[in-house]
Amino acid sequence: MAWGFLAAYLIQGKGLPYQIMPAMVFACLALAPSLAAGGAEPEVGPPARPFFRDKVLIPMLVAPFLIGWPALWTHATGSFRSVFESRPLLKYVKENYAGRPMVIATTDFTIPFPMMTYAGAEWASRFPALWMLPTLVANGGQNNPTVTRVIAALAEDLSRNAPFVVFIDRTSIIHGMGGTVLLSNIFAGDPRFMKALAAYRKADETPRFNIYELRHNPG
Repeated sequence: MAWGFLAAYLIQGKGLPYQIMPAMVFACLALAPSLAAGGAEPEVGPPARPFFRDKVLIPMLVAPFLIGWPALWTHATGSFRSVFESRPLLKYVKENYAGRPMVIATTDFTIPFPMMTYAGAEWASRFPALWMLPTLVANGGQNNPTVTRVIAALAEDLSRNAPFVVFIDRTSIIHGMGGTVLLSNIFAGDPRFMKALAAYRKADETPRFNIYELRHNPG
């Protein structure tokens, strides 16, 4: 189990704590009885020196710790790419929208969560992120029927849940059809989304996001 989680960590190349931490836990569970058994000496005969345990098993179980501790440290200190790259955005949301219902329309799933939890804001969409759009656009363009359904569902969330603020990512979606497409252009091509967005006014912008607030503030 420990090496299974470690393999997932290394192969995916994301360095996510929920992969490396189980690897360390299972390594600890397996390492403890191995070390305990190493202290037992046979009643007769020369001391046992099991080659597999000493030369193979224990070094293999120590490996998740050698890899895991530095990975967890860099993640905790914010030098690792993950949700911590959005710390300036976290501060912005805390200062301006804590306790407010909101939506962050982005294809980058590392930005909305757990930032929303840290900021004390409320999520108002069925999608934690629009991570599926780059693949869908790459396999059918902006007019892919599934792209249309996703954007229509997001528009329905805005109309039904009326979040106080909507963040729209201005960065490009890179796809395999010879170019890029802006997320905002995909939204602009859907009349249902634009109708839902008409209930909002542009209130601010960050280096990455346009920020829209509900015109009628429910308080």
